[in-house]
Amino acid sequence: IKKSLAVLKSSQTGGKIMLKNWNISSRLKLLVASLLLLSLIIGGLGFIHSRYADNALQSLYSQGLQHVVGLSVVKERILHNRLAVTQATLFPENVEKYSKEITENAAEISKYLDRLIASELEPDERVLADKLMLARNRYLEEALKPSMKAMDSGRLDTVNDLLESKVRPLYYELK
Repeated sequence: IKKSLAVLKSSQTGGKIMLKNWNISSRLKLLVASLLLLSLIIGGLGFIHSRYADNALQSLYSQGLQHVVGLSVVKERILHNRLAVTQATLFPENVEKYSKEITENAAEISKYLDRLIASELEPDERVLADKLMLARNRYLEEALKPSMKAMDSGRLDTVNDLLESKVRPLYYELK
């Protein structure tokens, strides 16, 4: 073992390591020891960096994916509201049902959007969230609320006009 770990120097080679003079078993022991040391170093680094990866994945899930899920619910509810207005013009006997559905969807949309606005967002995400809130408020004030008032008062011709002039165009802006 001393021989495998010792550095052989020769006055003729200027102090270079002379692996030529080592026998095969010493060379293999040095190779195995080197590979074992390299494996331990790589394994240790992998273990340390797995913690960083776990934290990054947790951060991605807790911030990014929850926003995506919330926005998909918002998009779905907005579409349901648009369809409820359309169905109210087609089935006037169910106007109360559709008006209630629009009110419930609007409350759920507000809940998700309030949670989005209250969360920590990157500056570019904040700009997009603000634009979304402006478009959503415009859609709510200029399209849904007047449509619900017209539905509740039984003016389905006004609902149909609002559907064409406000609900559909503002929906596409919001989408």
